[in-house]
Amino acid sequence: FSLPGDKEWLAAPVSLLREQLEIFPATPQDVAERKTGPKPVVGQVGIRCIHCAHLDPTKRAKGAVSYPKSTTLLHQTVRNFQRCHFFACEEIPAEIKEKMNSFKPKKLQSRRRSAEYWIQSSRDVLGMVDVEEALEDTSSTCSGNRSKGSSNSGRRLTYIRFRSGHGCDDSA
Repeated sequence: FSLPGDKEWLAAPVSLLREQLEIFPATPQDVAERKTGPKPVVGQVGIRCIHCAHLDPTKRAKGAVSYPKSTTLLHQTVRNFQRCHFFACEEIPAEIKEKMNSFKPKKLQSRRRSAEYWIQSSRDVLGMVDVEEALEDTSSTCSGNRSKGSSNSGRRLTYIRFRSGHGCDDSA
């Protein structure tokens, strides 16, 4: 999900990582296929490796798909992709891995104010919005009444969606 401004605001290795990723709204199939980690909700923004997205989920290296909880965590999701998936993915071409290896470790730091760029570009350019919803209490006794002490009141679900009318939003 690279953008034209990436090279100005982000370090070269981070720009290269973003070029290996795509963003998408989770479908019912994505939710059903998720076996580890928190299950996404339909429409939640996901980030996945463009090189192995076509594979069966069980054939992908760990960390191929992530569902960040907020736009402020997008940069961390990409860094996790680098640590957990990038070099383990057999579908990423060797030339791209070699290019990543050619960067000096200190070059992994992005430019000043890059965190602002991540957030602003995700919202303004990509059409992402942070969502917070109350979780319903689904626990009950056999008679259908709520169990004492099992209330989820106050529990919240946070995630990212595409803004209504945005090109990637298939729920509009």
